[in-house]
Amino acid sequence: MLEEAGHGSWTYCVDLSPEDGRRRTRRRGGFATEAEAAQELAAVLEGELSGAYEERRTTVADYLREWLAARKEELTVNTYAGYKAYVERDLIPAFGRCRLLDLRPKQIEDWMAAMNIGLSKGSTFERILLFPTKPMIKYLRTRNPAEAGSREKLYVAVTRAKHSVAFVVP
Repeated sequence: MLEEAGHGSWTYCVDLSPEDGRRRTRRRGGFATEAEAAQELAAVLEGELSGAYEERRTTVADYLREWLAARKEELTVNTYAGYKAYVERDLIPAFGRCRLLDLRPKQIEDWMAAMNIGLSKGSTFERILLFPTKPMIKYLRTRNPAEAGSREKLYVAVTRAKHSVAFVVP
């Protein structure tokens, strides 16, 4: 059912398949046009049939926190703490306000490209792909400390990895 809410916005209302024998009614409003409300209603119904509907207003922050809460019991205390820190410190500030359905691979790729040694301070990663600077490449080839440039940055970059580091050199 679609209806104009009387104050310039549109609402849809639909009865969904019962869970636990109880009726489920979903009502959502605030759509600017009848077409927007109808499109959302169609997505809800399609999702009901496929079992894959995601609430269109869910932000990345909402989803990540919900995902983390759902996994808490199956994770070790340290793993959960690490995931939570990563979600709260890195992912939510970068993507949290974005609606989940609006998040695109390009946004993630751009963010990952921007993650440099300075931004990674305090973070750990399973694996690191390191694109060394010219002085770092010289040091890796000659092992001459005078050629290293900022050895501290190389050390920081290498020690961010839990399992492996790979250098990408021309």
